[in-house]
Amino acid sequence: QQTNQHHEHHHHHHHGPGCGCAAPQCPAPVLDPPGSGTLVPLPEPSLAAEPDRSSSTTSSSTCGARNRPSCTGVSHEASSEPRGPPASASFYRRALPAPAIPFSSAQGRKLFAEALANGDMASYFPLSEHFRTQNEPAYCGLTSLTIILNALGVDPGRVWKGPWRWFHEDMLNCCTPLDTVKEHGVTVAELASLARCNGATARSYRHDETTEDQFRAAVRTMSRQESGPFLLAAYSRSCLGQTGSGHFSPVAGYHAKSDMALVLDTATFKYPPHWLPVSALFNAMAKVDPRSDRCRGWLLLDKSPVKPPLYFMLDNSGRADDWVLLINALEERLSRPAASEADLVEAVMQIVQESDLLPDLSNYVERFRIYEVAEGHRRQVDEMLAQLRATPTFAAVQAAVRRSPQFASLATKLDVFTMLLFALPPRVWHRAADCAHCGAFPTLPLPEPLRSEILAVRGQIQAVALVVPDRLSPLASVPALIATPICSPCLQSSLSNAAPLALNSHLHYTTTLLLGGSS
Repeated sequence: QQTNQHHEHHHHHHHGPGCGCAAPQCPAPVLDPPGSGTLVPLPEPSLAAEPDRSSSTTSSSTCGARNRPSCTGVSHEASSEPRGPPASASFYRRALPAPAIPFSSAQGRKLFAEALANGDMASYFPLSEHFRTQNEPAYCGLTSLTIILNALGVDPGRVWKGPWRWFHEDMLNCCTPLDTVKEHGVTVAELASLARCNGATARSYRHDETTEDQFRAAVRTMSRQESGPFLLAAYSRSCLGQTGSGHFSPVAGYHAKSDMALVLDTATFKYPPHWLPVSALFNAMAKVDPRSDRCRGWLLLDKSPVKPPLYFMLDNSGRADDWVLLINALEERLSRPAASEADLVEAVMQIVQESDLLPDLSNYVERFRIYEVAEGHRRQVDEMLAQLRATPTFAAVQAAVRRSPQFASLATKLDVFTMLLFALPPRVWHRAADCAHCGAFPTLPLPEPLRSEILAVRGQIQAVALVVPDRLSPLASVPALIATPICSPCLQSSLSNAAPLALNSHLHYTTTLLLGGSS
C-alpha cells in the first residue's frame, strides 16, 4: 500500500458505478450509530501473513471467498500513482472532502470534547504525544508504526541519534529495504512483520473476515486504552473521496453519538487528522491491494513480552524467500545421518554461508560499534557476548573455521554466525537424525541476557519468514511439534524453558517463539 501524493491535481475522485469501492457506489456515511457500541467478540485472527506478491489476478479468490457483496467484484486499485509532478507543478495541501471532519475545526473540537467526556479518547493522548508527519510520500505505514511503537513505550534497544534510543522511520528496515518502501510502500503483511521485528505483537483483521460491528467494537475498545493495544487502519483513500490510493493511519478516538472514529492522518502535508464515519472507514478497507491481492483491514498492536535485541538484529533483510529456503535446506540436511559431528557442523555452516544471509545480521553489528551507547547497555552486550562465546556451538564454529579454508572469511564473524544458528527455529535442530552428533547444535537452557537476545532475533527472522508462509515447510504449532518424533532430550530441554517465559496472556506467543512455531 502506498500514499504517493503527486499528480493528483488532474482530477478529484468522483463516486459512481466505476468507483471500484466496497459497493457499486460508495455508501453514504452513517451518522447515527447502528448499535449500542458494546463489544462484539472478534474472530481469532490468523497471524500468518499473505505473500508480498500474489500470483492471483482476481480479487474474488481472496476478498470474495465468503461471497460478501462488499468485497466480491471489487476492482483492483492501481498499484502506483505517478512518481512526481511536472517540474512546474507543486502543491500545498488539499481540501478535506466530506464525510471527513477536520479535527481542528469547530465541529471536530466539539466531537473531541464529547468523546473525551464519554471516556472514548484515552488512546488519543499517548498517540498524539508521538504523532509526526511522514518523511516520504509512501511512508504512511512506517510513520504510523513509529508513532505506535513509541506510544507503547517500546525500547528499540538501539540508538537513534547520540545516546538516545528512540524509534524513527529509518530504523524500521529489518524486513523490507527502505528504498523499496519509498517506491512501493508496504502491505498489511509487511507492516505486521515490521511490528513483530521491533518489539510489538501484531494481530491482523481483514475486511472480508470480519464485520462492521466487530470493527466498530474494536475502535471503541481500543479508544479506551491508555497504554495499548492500539488500532492501525489500512484503507483506500479513493472510497472516501480523497485523492491517493492505499493508506495507513492510527485510530485514536471514537464519538459514539455520531459513530465516528478519529483518524490521525500522518500525511499532514495533504490532509489533517480528521473524524470519519466508522462505516465509511470500514467500507474503505474492502478495496483490494494489488500487491497482495487481498482486502485491507486493521492491525491491533501491543507491546511484546519479548525484549528487543541488545546487539544483534536483522538489517535491511527484505529477502523472506531466502530465509525460508535456508530453514528448509537445513532441515533437509539434518534429517540425513552424518559420519561425525564435525562433518555435520561443516555441512550446516556451508548451507548458511551459501545463503548469503549473514550480512543481514553483521551489517547492523558493524554500525552498532560506532554508536554512542550508554555504559550500562555496553556492559549487557559484553556479558551477552561472553555467554555466547562460552557455548559449545561457538566452539564448534570456531574449530571449523580453523580447520577448513572454505570458512576463512568467517574468522571475524564468529559471533554473528553463532547467533544466526541460535536464532533459527529450534525445530531445525530437532530434525537431527542422529543425536549423537548434535552436541554442537544450539540447545537450552541458556543464561540471561543471551536467551533474551536469541528470542528477539528469532522473532525477527520468523516475522520476515511469515510473509511467505505457504512456501515454508510447516512452522509447527506447539502441539504439532510435540507430536513430531524428535530426540526426547532435545524436546525436554526446550519445554523446560517455556514456563519462565510464559507471561500471562502471552503464554502462547512466547512458547511459540521458544519452540519455533509460526503463530
